[in-house]
Amino acid sequence: MFITNGGGEMERERAERLRRILKTKDIKEEDIILSHTPYKEYVEEYKEKRIMVIGRNPEGDIEIMKHYGYKNVVTLEEMVEKMPYAIPYSGGGGQGRGYIPIEKLKEQEKIHAIFILQNPIDWNEATQIMCDLVQGNGRMIQEKNQTETIPVYMCNPDMVYGGQFNIPRLTQGAFVEGYKAIFKRLYPKKQCNIIACGKPTDITFKYATERLKTEEPKDVWMIEDNPEALRGAVKAGWNTILVKTGVYKQGITQLDYQPTFI
Repeated sequence: MFITNGGGEMERERAERLRRILKTKDIKEEDIILSHTPYKEYVEEYKEKRIMVIGRNPEGDIEIMKHYGYKNVVTLEEMVEKMPYAIPYSGGGGQGRGYIPIEKLKEQEKIHAIFILQNPIDWNEATQIMCDLVQGNGRMIQEKNQTETIPVYMCNPDMVYGGQFNIPRLTQGAFVEGYKAIFKRLYPKKQCNIIACGKPTDITFKYATERLKTEEPKDVWMIEDNPEALRGAVKAGWNTILVKTGVYKQGITQLDYQPTFI
């Protein structure tokens, strides 16, 4: 089984890519758990309700969520196109497809939750719309006396990842931390409800354990290059191997738990 905090694609696409890279036919869609695969667990709650999805490929993001079973999905990009005044310096400015006049905002269908598939390219745009929707309990209107807010689902708590550059790069966890800090500063009396899956969360490792159909955690071995992601496997009771080819740097990275092997 392959568990990754990567995403933004279908499980079958990742399986196909791995088959090509590893030159094998033995990897199936069911063997892949992407960062957002556990979003399948929330379908019953939001199946018919309108949700907003944030990622990097609007058409692909809608396809992923509808494949999981969500029926009423809108993207961040659609929201900005319909309400260009919400991001006045983004360059849109005009009245795009489905333009909503400001005076009609209260009549719009409520967004019941925000789901992040990947950290967005434009963090400012995403943070602004997220803050607006969450404080308005799903609507782009100011609600000063209302404390109830909609939840934000994230699927990659990692702050950084290892790449070609010699300094780790920021990813979704860093984006959400920025959003939380801004929201709490703007709306200190309102709840900032973040529900996280992806490694190392309990949600993802519980999902993986159920998929593995094993009753004995010590029968499972996990190989990982990110010490923080490996933490979930240690907590789940799995055997763990931390490799030195990613975020972990021997002599620099501090560990507060002990992998089975490094």
